Amino acid sequence: MKRLFLIPTLTFIIGFTLYLSTASNSTGITGVSSTGCTCHGNQNFQTTIALSGLPSTGPIAGTTYSLKLKVTNAVKIQAGFNLSVNQGNISNNSAGTQISNGGSELNHTIAQSLQGDTTVWEFDWTAPVSGPNPLFKISANATDSNGLVSNDAWSSIIITYPLVLPPSLVNTGITGITASTATLQASGIANGGSTAISFEYGYTSAYGFQQMTNPMNISGSSATNISTTLNNLWPNTTYHYRFRAQSAAGTVYTQDSTFTTLPASTSIPTLSMNSITNVTTNSASFGGLASANNFGTATALEYGLSTAYGSVMPVTPAMVVQNNVSIAGSLNNLTPNTLYHVRFRGYNSNGFGYSPDTTFTTLPFAPDINLLPVSTVTELSAIVHADILAQGSSTVLQIEYGTTSAYGSTLIPSPNALSSGSFEPVTGILLGLQSNTTYHYRFKAVNLGGTTYSADATFTTKPTFIDEFAQAGFSLFPNPCSGIINLTGLQPNTDFVLSVYTISGFTLLRREITRAAERVVLDFKSLGAGTYILALETQDKTYCTLFTKR
Repeated sequence: MKRLFLIPTLTFIIGFTLYLSTASNSTGITGVSSTGCTCHGNQNFQTTIALSGLPSTGPIAGTTYSLKLKVTNAVKIQAGFNLSVNQGNISNNSAGTQISNGGSELNHTIAQSLQGDTTVWEFDWTAPVSGPNPLFKISANATDSNGLVSNDAWSSIIITYPLVLPPSLVNTGITGITASTATLQASGIANGGSTAISFEYGYTSAYGFQQMTNPMNISGSSATNISTTLNNLWPNTTYHYRFRAQSAAGTVYTQDSTFTTLPASTSIPTLSMNSITNVTTNSASFGGLASANNFGTATALEYGLSTAYGSVMPVTPAMVVQNNVSIAGSLNNLTPNTLYHVRFRGYNSNGFGYSPDTTFTTLPFAPDINLLPVSTVTELSAIVHADILAQGSSTVLQIEYGTTSAYGSTLIPSPNALSSGSFEPVTGILLGLQSNTTYHYRFKAVNLGGTTYSADATFTTKPTFIDEFAQAGFSLFPNPCSGIINLTGLQPNTDFVLSVYTISGFTLLRREITRAAERVVLDFKSLGAGTYILALETQDKTYCTLFTKR
């Protein structure tokens, strides 16, 4: 009957000849995984061996893996194997196999049939906790069950895996111990993979607090210095601490260690004000920190119009017993547009402590606007008016105007800003308008308290000026003039009044003329350059025209 033949050394081949039956009662031979089944002829690579179940990056020290040994041959009928490993322990092997050599070797006891060219054996292997790297030696033989060794096909492989070790970590020292701070050091080796570092501390070995380290991650196989600095500790207090290193290979800690902070140099409370928010016309909110410095401390908020303060409000929490506790307070019913001084206060059995003096100003009320009637509307211009109350705060002014209530144009009035606490007049001269057109306008005032608009108002410009002198047969020349201008076309011995107005309607000159001749010479040298309205008033009618002084 043909046998599976497994032999450890050449000497053994010379000294003994052992045939293993491929029948159900055949058994394999131990100790041949390195050299192969040499009594069955030369190695035949038609038989392939594969070991699966271990990560490609290598097994993690101390971890148990479920492995599969796969033997394949496309022309044979049965197969057996021998496997040895230099590290770790084999367990939980499948039926038809046996473990030997203290858990480092596995071989078949019953040859298995090749199903679809392949057969598989399963077992568990626990990786060692330290080096060297695990090395698997495997030999397998495939036979045709004809009772002869000459046509057997054996093969062998050697596989080495890098052993992934957990990180190592040790405390190395403590520096910079004060009443509230300490710096802790450690040294860590990642042993290959990326390793996250963190720090735990507290009043007991249960710790309870965590702190980031520098660096937060280490890698490689060299020692890396690690440190962390603790702040806001209690004075004269013993703390427990340890560093932690975590990688894919596991988590390790340094031993529990302790240090004691120095006594506090002063025991009165220490406070700070870090924020002033939600400031309105009559309220504001405040945030800060309070440290009790080892004595229960009552907290409050002082405020007033000067550094004398004078008023006190409660804060939350009203009592602190630790350091750097967040506190918060708020004030209401304040006066608008007013500068206030404010500070946090703490009191314990050793005395008062205060945050530095801090100021803030409440917002003013939004401006108030009283719209007044329009004055001096011409065909191309208008003068608009309002009384505006700035509420004692710097207030920027503007006029919006246009042919609809969407406006579209803006004008800076005079004055363009106010800051008093009483109503003040504001005027805007709108120029470049279209004649005989209705315009919408409103005043706008902006300060820290908000934006105020007047109600929408309208006016209509006058129609285009009609030269009534020409219609009445009067004539002015030269026009434009340099100062002297002739008026002709009058009835002799006529009494009338001549008046000169600005385009906006202000009276500049008024002169009575009696028993005038048909031609009158007028002297306008005192006028500045510009265009003016000349009105001629008779007993029956007033005539108007325009003239220009160069």
